[in-house]
Amino acid sequence: MGRSVFLAALFILSSTASHTTEGLRLNTTFPPRDLVMHYPQVRIAGSCDSSCKVRIQGKEVKVYPTGAFVGLVPLKEGENIIEITAEKRGKTRTERVTVKCVDPLTTSPVSPLTIDGARCEPSVDMVLQEGDSVNVRLKGSPGMRAFWTLGNCVRDASMEEVNHSTNGSPAGVVGIYRASYRIRHGDRVEREKVRFTLVSSKGEKISAVSAGRITLVPNEEITKGEIGGEGAVVSREPGGSRAFELEPGTRVALCGEAGEFYRLKLSPEERYWAPKKAVAEKGRGAWEPASLGRPSVVPGDGGAKVRIPVSAAVPWNITQSDARAPLMLSLYDILTPEGKEKLKGVSPLDSVEISGTGGHARCEVVPMRDRFLWGFSCSRDKNMCALDVRSGPGKRVKGLIVAIDPGHGGAQVGAVSPTGLREKEVNLSVARAVADFLTSKGAKVLLTRESDAELSLAERIEKARGKGADLFVSIHNNSQSEHGDPLERRGADTYYGVTHSQPLAERILASLAKEGVKTNGVHQENFAVILPTDYPAVLVECAYMSHPEDEMLLLKKKYLKRVASAIGKGIMEFVKEAG
Repeated sequence: MGRSVFLAALFILSSTASHTTEGLRLNTTFPPRDLVMHYPQVRIAGSCDSSCKVRIQGKEVKVYPTGAFVGLVPLKEGENIIEITAEKRGKTRTERVTVKCVDPLTTSPVSPLTIDGARCEPSVDMVLQEGDSVNVRLKGSPGMRAFWTLGNCVRDASMEEVNHSTNGSPAGVVGIYRASYRIRHGDRVEREKVRFTLVSSKGEKISAVSAGRITLVPNEEITKGEIGGEGAVVSREPGGSRAFELEPGTRVALCGEAGEFYRLKLSPEERYWAPKKAVAEKGRGAWEPASLGRPSVVPGDGGAKVRIPVSAAVPWNITQSDARAPLMLSLYDILTPEGKEKLKGVSPLDSVEISGTGGHARCEVVPMRDRFLWGFSCSRDKNMCALDVRSGPGKRVKGLIVAIDPGHGGAQVGAVSPTGLREKEVNLSVARAVADFLTSKGAKVLLTRESDAELSLAERIEKARGKGADLFVSIHNNSQSEHGDPLERRGADTYYGVTHSQPLAERILASLAKEGVKTNGVHQENFAVILPTDYPAVLVECAYMSHPEDEMLLLKKKYLKRVASAIGKGIMEFVKEAG
């Protein structure tokens, strides 16, 4: 369950087609019956007797010693019938799977000159202000000159053609043109559509307009807002990936909108987007700036407590450039304090420095030399911003509380291999072996599930916190996407969500490499189980179940034990270095 498995992981084994004719077996594990997709190709996976010959759409494919076979089939728009045939000693068995391809993302024709209006952006109405950027996109015939116009602000500005990979399509999609414009003082537009023009080398022209309309308003038009009871995940683009989260009750300045999203102005330089459903409007105008009280740093349970009195529920965000760098706590919409105030720290902190600029305050939390910040949490307690920084548990594994999280479970099957191996079961096997390894070294191990149980992501986190986990490792196995080449990717990856967890992800991947496991890399992602900041948390993808050679390894108990011991050793190396 990683970067490219999200859709594939939803299909459970009940979708598998299985047929036997007088000893001739043919099982199709992917795609499921009557799959609807938006890409011009689909991967195929299944199994048969290892001595069979298998053809997919008439083309012979390799059959592996396990009987597994895979393929990649191009699709036309509409209904596609995919024929899979197994042959052995003159006997044949054929399975037909129907895949419907709807509105696939494909390259537009060069001739006739074409603009795909349905994929031009903006696709929703937007309200923006000075300092914001208007980002536009055009899809049409490739290799042309593209231009865009917006009222009196932008007149026939050129656009750049970019390549859009379809994540598995060798050629990708061309004919995607993009441009951006930063709104200047005095720009005014009222519900204008963007006008696009494509021009061929022969001088032929074609024009189209965006579905969404743009309104540009003066910078001073601000509306008060308040984050609702569920909090709000904010992003840099409407509906984009998570940047950070705002607590319930946080007051915000609304300076624009796009479809179902509000534009939030935290400072002149920092603006984000939040779902409208998570924000309540509280009237026109700006909030009165908040003020800061005198900060303090005191010892806490297992670390240090930083307390900053704030007169209102202002937005805040924490960033860190790397695991040994200071934490930077930004508090917005603040009466800027004059000068800097530096406080002496207590273990594990060297110092805390408060400064202000441009209407927001910054709190720089500096760790002691050669120390990692093991974990931290920030919250609002009445009119107090409370930052708790956690010390490491020490350099010994003995007594370390480790939460091992076998991904999926119950109805959440996860990925399914060509021969029908289910991810949820492999994850549990590896997790148990990791637990055995760490227990033998003196660690206290919590398995978030010990059976084929279904848990929500929140329940996994709550179990770890409830037992006071020192760190968290989620065990998964990967799969190619529904439209990806199944032979393109194999091997292990590790993921972290928050900067201070990166070293743990690096040590585990390095340990896997030492054990001879093929490795791909360390990645940062917004997977829910690795977003907590109060302990190091990572997710390990042990192998690609969609690749027959990786699947062969996962079928061997010795290999699973080797992977598990490598994960355990990586954890031990991290603790020795960071604790």
